Amino acid sequence: MKLKIAVSFLFATAFVAHAYSQTDQVDRTGGARPVRGQIIQESPTAVVVKLSNGNQTIDAKEIRRVNFGDGSNLQKKAISDFYAGNYNNCLDLLDRSEQSNDKTTNPFLKAELAFCRAMSMCREAMSGGNVSLDNAGQKIYEFTTNHSKSFHAIPASQMFAEVCIIKSGAFRDKTKRDEWLKRAKTALKPLLEAKNTWGERYLSANLLMGRIAAIENNNDQAIQYFTAAQDDSITGKAATQIKQIARCRTWQIKGQKGDANAIKELKKIINNESGDDKLFFSNAYNALGHCYLKAGDKKSALLQFLHTQLLYTGNPNTQSEALYYLTQLWNQTNHPDRAGQAQQALRNSYQNTYYGLRSVAAN
Repeated sequence: MKLKIAVSFLFATAFVAHAYSQTDQVDRTGGARPVRGQIIQESPTAVVVKLSNGNQTIDAKEIRRVNFGDGSNLQKKAISDFYAGNYNNCLDLLDRSEQSNDKTTNPFLKAELAFCRAMSMCREAMSGGNVSLDNAGQKIYEFTTNHSKSFHAIPASQMFAEVCIIKSGAFRDKTKRDEWLKRAKTALKPLLEAKNTWGERYLSANLLMGRIAAIENNNDQAIQYFTAAQDDSITGKAATQIKQIARCRTWQIKGQKGDANAIKELKKIINNESGDDKLFFSNAYNALGHCYLKAGDKKSALLQFLHTQLLYTGNPNTQSEALYYLTQLWNQTNHPDRAGQAQQALRNSYQNTYYGLRSVAAN
């Protein structure tokens, strides 16, 4: 699959209007009341809903989902399954809808269906489903180019960047690897410029840029991006999680640069965190594992990655990272059987991750 390097986004205020009689409902985040009316305009930053007494503009970041008044039952069920996280069911329903020759002239519903398909394919591919990473990447790229004025443009751009980062792991050749990382950077550019309109996405973009810089062995730049991902002016539950992960990865890079305080600081972060945030703890223990590796303490490094593998499952990226290093560490500590099990799990269950592809490319 060949994906173009540039991902263009039209962020002008131009909107596309349509004239339908259906009643749409925009469900909003944070417990805000839904807005019922007719969607008449759309952009990457907002939608405009026509009400009986005028129009209301809703920021894209405040939209949890849109329930369209038109569309077939199959289409509506597919959209519902997508937002419920039932991605395989969503794809099945969308296929059945196309086979039934369901048609819509509503451009906003068309964009919604295309978004649900593309994102579902990416989620299925990344979780080891029956969708290839190449096909998923092609579909999300098509969405970013064909629906650049959708309010889903920013989330789709982030997903495309994630696919490109993963794909970069498939190449031992630096030139080919860097081509995919360049595509990821291009896709992330709109998010890095969207601090005021997409705060949490801005943090996520910096987190991903830090990850790219780490892959490129540009430690100073990685620290800069991870630091930007801890911006205190952006608040919220998701923002707090991103900032905590960025804080851990910052200390990881500092530890890899030889900072003797990194292990102590990471332990402090882990000990001060309560609850069962698997995404945070898996990142934290992986970061600590990298620091122990740099310090030459293979046994302690192994235990940190093992924490992630056994206790904090669920995220393919951190699981595959842990398994990749466990494969090496089990071998280095004279446990070849366990090394083989870790490698098998990595290749069987996490083949569509950066470390899964890197494991294959390394041999």
